[in-house]
Amino acid sequence: MSVSARDHSIAINPLLQSVLPRDHRGPVYWDANGIYGSSQSGTALKRLASAGTISRWARCHSVSDLVKPWSQYLQDQSILVEHTSVNPVHPLHAGSLRGSLIGGFLVRLLRSAGARVSSRYFVNDHGRQTRLLTWILQRTDMTLLPTHLRFDHAAAVLYALVNMFQANRHQDIERLRQRHPWLEKVVSLSNDDHTHLMTSLRAREPLPQTFWHQRILRAALSDLRTIRAAVDQVEYESTLPADATVLTELASHNDVTVVNGTLCLRRHQGLIPLTRADGSWLYFTRDVLNTRRQLAQADRVIHVVGDDQALLQWALQDLFPPHTLDYVGFGVVTNQGRKFSARQNRLLTITDILEKHGTQGLWQLAFALTIRRRQTPIDLPDVTSAGLLPLIIQARRTAENGHGVSRRSQTSDDEAWPVLCLLLRTPATLLRSLQERSPHPVTQLLLHVSRAYLRAAHQHRVTPRIQTYFLEIQHMLADLHGLPLQILAGQDKQVEESPA
Repeated sequence: MSVSARDHSIAINPLLQSVLPRDHRGPVYWDANGIYGSSQSGTALKRLASAGTISRWARCHSVSDLVKPWSQYLQDQSILVEHTSVNPVHPLHAGSLRGSLIGGFLVRLLRSAGARVSSRYFVNDHGRQTRLLTWILQRTDMTLLPTHLRFDHAAAVLYALVNMFQANRHQDIERLRQRHPWLEKVVSLSNDDHTHLMTSLRAREPLPQTFWHQRILRAALSDLRTIRAAVDQVEYESTLPADATVLTELASHNDVTVVNGTLCLRRHQGLIPLTRADGSWLYFTRDVLNTRRQLAQADRVIHVVGDDQALLQWALQDLFPPHTLDYVGFGVVTNQGRKFSARQNRLLTITDILEKHGTQGLWQLAFALTIRRRQTPIDLPDVTSAGLLPLIIQARRTAENGHGVSRRSQTSDDEAWPVLCLLLRTPATLLRSLQERSPHPVTQLLLHVSRAYLRAAHQHRVTPRIQTYFLEIQHMLADLHGLPLQILAGQDKQVEESPA
């Protein structure tokens, strides 16, 4: 006997609570014949409920009955989710898209479980990156910027230029100017400017508040809304309280050392810089202050950050009470083996994807990113995304049009058991996505249940009850994913080419 699909959702699954023996403990397993579990001796598996028993439960209960306990699972918790936090020097791109999709998904998943959730976007407007862009923009004739070019895209080119200029990478500068001929008109740089730039980078006076921060931020927030990862509140690094006691506390309660004048937190995985030789704070110290501010507003904080920040996030977790700070890391997204780079102006922006592939192409890429486990590295040329979204849309249209729905009175839900089995495992999938802090289980279920429904409809084995279940659960799963209703309904133009 082949047994699969382990299910730990008994605590929130009214179906399992209804059909299983009262004394059953531990996980159960779904397969083609029903639900199995460990025997009382724990040495074997036995069938606890048949497919017919489960089908009868579904005929008497609605989807809302099935997921009601889940909707109350986290009802007393207050959670803050921070995702997609960036330096405001370039637009969002395919590399950061993965974190935005995961962050937006977690916000919706937690809210579906009854939690009070606030999503945040932390703007790093205080560091070297913003100083570089401020410097180059002061030497740029804004009136000559191409009118068709979004400001954040132009700023990204200028940011790459100033980095190349600072490092004396003249060949890179020439290549950048060839790709963007407008650069020649809007900015010119000399050797004297290089000396001034190096002096400016050594300065530590606060940066002036400039208009371009808000222009880039507005563009980023617009892109986040496009992929349904909108945030509730924006926070700025420059507004963190200048609490000098944080360094004293870190030094007194942790192992610290000084390397070439830089104060560092020493951990077995490596060193974490806290302050420069001149006493100015580095990222981790500001992250401590920001996390303190966040935990004053919520019971738990979730940081959605790339795996390259794992060391800093682990160290942060150790500084705060257990179970108050979660780190949700995700694997790097590359393009032909190369990381996206603002310094090299090597970016694939949300706008680039939309212009070439349309809205549906963007969501095809979103599915391709979330169908993989969140810590798996992804190289875009290896992504196969074109077939996922059309299959889900086709299943939706088939169900809405009633194709394949049997009207024969003797047809039973058992005949479409593979579909019903998947649909009724929804609470387990939601719980697993919560435990894994990942959209991967939900995206997988959305794909599998759509494929199973099409197969059953082709064989005319769908009952009206299963049709109703499918339409409601598919919509719920698609909404958790962030898929807009007009895309799910197939109202946008079909895009055959993969955006990857």
